[in-house]
Amino acid sequence: EDCSTDDSLSVLKECVKDDDRFKIIQNNSNRGLSYNRNLGIKEAKGKYISFVDSDDMIASNYIETLASLFEQYDVDGIGFSNKDFVDGKNIYISRKRPPSLTGVMTGPEVFHVVINESAYNVESPFYAWKRSFLLDKKLYFYDGIYHEDNLYFFKSMICCQKILMIQDELYNYRTRFGFIVNQGIKLKHVDSMLY
Repeated sequence: EDCSTDDSLSVLKECVKDDDRFKIIQNNSNRGLSYNRNLGIKEAKGKYISFVDSDDMIASNYIETLASLFEQYDVDGIGFSNKDFVDGKNIYISRKRPPSLTGVMTGPEVFHVVINESAYNVESPFYAWKRSFLLDKKLYFYDGIYHEDNLYFFKSMICCQKILMIQDELYNYRTRFGFIVNQGIKLKHVDSMLY
């Protein structure tokens, strides 16, 4: 919990109070997205890691689907499609990956298709990873920059020997005006793209 100013912590505590699979980590100060994702990678006890942003939603079969696929395929990670939804409206926009991003691939192959076919679904919540892969390759987010997912995508694909790419829309990504990525271009945005 990253020092939210709403009632998130009490809601979270209530949701997991009788489930010892969950551990609530509470920061003393707001540390930001990259710091908290890195903390999650280090502190997690499970075999797999996925990132779900606090304002987004996952499909009801998200965990079951990913766990089953990880058990079925010997891969470092799984990439999947998503839907964008507009905050406050009942509008969903499909962002299915192109057919060329289907099946078991190498990370560099995925990177090549993403760049050459403008299939730019690089946000970290659209991928799940074996935790051992992230730890072995020391794949952590660069702290203090915007667009940290761009750099993380590049680093993870360079290291990835096998990734399963599927068409399933397992993630619902909230789009709203005034959010970090929709605030217009600022010097820090440009600077962050250069990392």
